[in-house]
Formats: sequence, structure tokens, C-alpha cells
Amino acid sequence: MLRCFSTGSPWSDRFSISGVAEKVKTKESIKYFMSRPRGSQLGAWVSDQSSVLSSRKILELKLEEIKTQIF
Repeated sequence: MLRCFSTGSPWSDRFSISGVAEKVKTKESIKYFMSRPRGSQLGAWVSDQSSVLSSRKILELKLEEIKTQIF
């Protein structure tokens, strides 16, 4: 069961979302990832999705570093 809550949205409304989350097959996940814009792919690649980001600047520096390695 997956449950998400937001109490501080910019719309000043409180809402909740609940449902079932299922793991998708690797092939489906890769297909979705490849359909995303290049900037979104790189951003997802350099960010640690399970950690709080202390500063956007850190993410931007990591992104620039990876761009110089790839291009």
C-alpha cells in the first residue's frame, strides 16, 4: 500500500493519495526512462532519489560534472 500526504501545498489545500504500488519490469522502466527529455534523464541520474537535497546548487554542480564526462 502506498500513501502520500501533502499539508503544505501552494494551493493551500490538504489532500491525500492512496493506492497500491507495484514494481514494474526492468524493460518497462528503461523504456519510460528513455522516453523522458535528456535533461530529466540526467537529473534523475545524478540525484540521490532517497535523500534530502541540502542545496539545489549541489545538484547543479553534479549535473555539470556529468555533462562534461558524457559530452
